[in-house]
Amino acid sequence: MSRLEVIVVEDEFSSMKAITHALESKGISFLAINDSKDAMTAAIRHQPQLAILDFMMPDIDGITLCNQLQADSRTNHIDVIFLSAKHNIEDLLIGAKVKYISAHDKASPISEVINRVLFKNFERQCDLSINSFQAAHKEIINQLAH
Repeated sequence: MSRLEVIVVEDEFSSMKAITHALESKGISFLAINDSKDAMTAAIRHQPQLAILDFMMPDIDGITLCNQLQADSRTNHIDVIFLSAKHNIEDLLIGAKVKYISAHDKASPISEVINRVLFKNFERQCDLSINSFQAAHKEIINQLAH
């Protein structure tokens, strides 16, 4: 089974360091991007399954970047976790037409974000196992029918 690939887009050094250190400690493969202008090109090139996006960045904010990812057929499979220094980030996302799986306040423990990443990886592995099982089951049924 393939490993979860994560792209982290964060312009603040201390936040980036905390996130990437936590991902690394759990053995999660990641690509760190500190300039949101480079994020789309990196996402197309590396094809991650998950993006951790800072909500507020100087050039392209997290919602705009999420919309760009969603609009491009090469990246619309990527799920998004938003991070923000603002409280009640879920309230900020209400009405936004973006595909995301969760939002976290940067003041919250980084373990919450990592747990969500690990859960997403577990969910992905379960989907792969179910798909493999269904394909094997279908092949057996086809063989028995002949």
